[in-house]
Amino acid sequence: MDLSVRDVARLLNVSEETVYRWIRRGSLPTHRVHDQYRFNRVELQEWAALHKQRVSPELFRFDGTQEDGLSLRDAIERGGIFHGVAGDRREEVLQAVEDTESRLR
Repeated sequence: MDLSVRDVARLLNVSEETVYRWIRRGSLPTHRVHDQYRFNRVELQEWAALHKQRVSPELFRFDGTQEDGLSLRDAIERGGIFHGVAGDRREEVLQAVEDTESRLR
């Protein structure tokens, strides 16, 4: 449970009172920890999607960084993304990815 009421209000761009109102109605998933409401980031994402609630992109940052989202180039340079992998079946594609990773090491 990594989010407070203040965090949720900021991430959903609503007032803290609105968050408390949603809690009282039982519509917002929350947990009580030492007399404080705490929120799970994934549960909040699911709730927002279900209720078509706009959210701050920061809600999707799990590492706590404040950096802007990665560009495609940054993601490719960090690894784990393969473009144009040959194969018609899952096994062929996975083998091609494994072969590519082996060559890159």
